Amino acid sequence: MFWDLIGAAFNCEINTKDDMISFLTTKKIGITDLVEKCHRKETKRKPSRQNPNNVGVGSLDSDLSAIEFRDVIQSIKDHNIKKVYCTSRFVKKLLLELDESKILNNSNVQVVVLPSPSPASSRSIGREATYKALLKSGIVKNTKDYRIIRYKEIFKDMI
Repeated sequence: MFWDLIGAAFNCEINTKDDMISFLTTKKIGITDLVEKCHRKETKRKPSRQNPNNVGVGSLDSDLSAIEFRDVIQSIKDHNIKKVYCTSRFVKKLLLELDESKILNNSNVQVVVLPSPSPASSRSIGREATYKALLKSGIVKNTKDYRIIRYKEIFKDMI
């Protein structure tokens, strides 16, 4: 859903890898994941024909284990990055934990949390007063619409 949200916020089509690269290049945006390698914990799931044993791999951030991180803090320093967008509060928390030298606290680097593109975050968005008000007034129909509005607000200087 991330690229759907970005495309809607910037009013452009981002359907292929080439579209992604073109968009990022044009907007001078770098993108990376904090995680270089990890394992996902097995979780109990509702039985299905495809998975009668009730075992699956978790999709939540909290299901990650044996995490190896990229050195994004060094990249931020090396490339004089001024703004970092995190796709959840959990990602921001991890980023700040990785920042042992406290460069993010002692510099002009702004860390911004985007509404998570994860479908699992729809529950928490549904509890937000702002979302409820926009839903009641008909401005949004669902949590995706709400995320798009928020992305447009956050990226307004780049659109």
